[in-house]
Amino acid sequence: MKQDIQLILFNIGDKEFGLDVERACEVIPCGRITPVPTTPSIISGIIPLRELIIPIVAINKRLCMNLKDDEKGTVLIVEWHGEKIGLLVDSVCEIISLASTSIEPPSPVLTFIDTNYLDGIGKLNDRIIFLVNINKLLSAEMKYHA
Repeated sequence: MKQDIQLILFNIGDKEFGLDVERACEVIPCGRITPVPTTPSIISGIIPLRELIIPIVAINKRLCMNLKDDEKGTVLIVEWHGEKIGLLVDSVCEIISLASTSIEPPSPVLTFIDTNYLDGIGKLNDRIIFLVNINKLLSAEMKYHA
């Protein structure tokens, strides 16, 4: 029997997305992002966070979606290959438990979003949640060097 999965939910535009809660480190308001020349197109820039410099990824570009307001967004700090990365989103909503039986593979008919970066689509009561595969999403342009 498959177990429920724990997701942190965030919004981009009017869509709701979920990410494995174990990847999430913290949520911060989006401050001033400093652009960095010659970075991949999905990198908005960097921000200081305590003793760290955090790259900010505009995942909405990878998902072919628009943020409501780039300057009033939220940054979801996640861990990826031992690094902290900030995901620029409209808002972070809540943490939920989703039954694995309520998840289906993404349909290729969905044209408003790039389904290559999704693990599936979940249904929670009357809500639809797009499950993001953070490895595919970030690996597309960002190269991890050990």
